[in-house]
Amino acid sequence: MADFYNWNRVWVNYCDGSSFTGDVEDVDPGNKLYFRGARILKAVLQDLSLKGLQNAKNAILSGSSAGGLATILNCDKFKAFFSNDSIKVKCVASAGFFINM
Repeated sequence: MADFYNWNRVWVNYCDGSSFTGDVEDVDPGNKLYFRGARILKAVLQDLSLKGLQNAKNAILSGSSAGGLATILNCDKFKAFFSNDSIKVKCVASAGFFINM
């Protein structure tokens, strides 16, 4: 039997350009950009909580490339979301470390 046969999987498209970390109030007048990815992540977690995420026994946050970077940057926030310390939380980042050359 597959190990994850009774697990749920949620796919969140990477759409904010800031690895789900931005949280500004005002648009930058110089470039007309603002990043609010942290609000997207918070909304996703709140929605999943209403669907029973808080009842999980295990939770894994994972991503690759830009999603891997988002996993690295948001792992602690993901863990803190769960109020029950008995939930096993793991973060798995694939190809999320970018070397600035």
